[in-house]
Amino acid sequence: MSLTLTTLIASSLLLLLSLITPLFSAIRRRPSLPFEEEASGSTAPDAADMPRITIVLTPQGNSRQLDEHLPLFLTQDYPAGYDIIVVSSLTDSGIDDVLKRYRSHDNLHTTFIPSTTRYMSHRKLAITLGVKASTNDWILLCDASCKPISQRWLQSLARECTAERSMVLGYVRYGADAPSYYHFERFYTTMYLFRESIRHIPYRTNCPLLLFRKSMFMKGNGYQGDLKYTIGEYDFLVNKYADTHNTGISLPYESWMEEDVPTEKGWQNVHIFYQEIRDHLSRSFRHRILYNVDHFLLHTFLLLVLCGLVYSILRSDYILLGVSIVSLFLNILIRRQEYRSAFREYGVNVKPLQGVVYEWSMLWRSMRTRLRYEYADKFDFISHKV
Repeated sequence: MSLTLTTLIASSLLLLLSLITPLFSAIRRRPSLPFEEEASGSTAPDAADMPRITIVLTPQGNSRQLDEHLPLFLTQDYPAGYDIIVVSSLTDSGIDDVLKRYRSHDNLHTTFIPSTTRYMSHRKLAITLGVKASTNDWILLCDASCKPISQRWLQSLARECTAERSMVLGYVRYGADAPSYYHFERFYTTMYLFRESIRHIPYRTNCPLLLFRKSMFMKGNGYQGDLKYTIGEYDFLVNKYADTHNTGISLPYESWMEEDVPTEKGWQNVHIFYQEIRDHLSRSFRHRILYNVDHFLLHTFLLLVLCGLVYSILRSDYILLGVSIVSLFLNILIRRQEYRSAFREYGVNVKPLQGVVYEWSMLWRSMRTRLRYEYADKFDFISHKV
């Protein structure tokens, strides 16, 4: 069989794309984690060099998770001292029972949401009340469903609370028993957001761990303008208050948190609700450009491989058939190796080959989520129904 011009051009294009498209990936652009010695520091930190911090928890009926995780918050090795404020409802007896068991801790405080509150997000209101009740300028906001993975967690995060910063983003992974796709999607999305936060103005965060200054929050009137949306507590804060100069990212392993596995419905709702709030966030278009370019190139390559396979079989072009197969496997091999390195570095509980397949499927999963959003009742996303 002779080598035709069509075969030569198609084969060259497939081989070129198989090598180029893996470069266009969030995993390829991931920020590198600091070495353990660099992250922990060679000497114990001085209390004078760290700010006193207030941890705000808004469990909202999650008494079991609060009971399991609160001891890990209360036993942090943090020389500068810290407070914990738990904001709950007066009618939540489960939370009250948990707090009574830990009332011997002087740095644990409680405040309550007014029972008559209407027409606003209770979660955002709870955060606002916790911030106002704090006597410290630095606020650490996280979910009761999350737990620190180290007793030096607060210490590690505080290293990023420098004088010129007003906000610090943290990393939260799912527990080991979470489905592998949950692990992959959290990590994959975080890599896009972290890169954007390092190079440009941060867009949002998909990790429920955030430090910010009370003075900044109060000066900007908190959640004003966003209180009616029932979700997006962290997204709106980052989108409104972060900029390229005042925001840092805490990457050391000791600063991470681990989140309890959500229910399948809860996990899906988070992604459906994001379809609503992204229309109310600044810089959404710019944020999606890089993701769209990456996936356009990926799926263009896959489509061309499929076309090459079909064309070569119909025309009995065995050279193009072989090149199409080699191109696909070469692309998979490169991506698999990249995922192997990234998953090992960040401790992601996903097999490298699974990561390749999951990346292929993300576009279709996103389309399915968007379709569910289009058929959802839009009043589910706001606190006041009409």
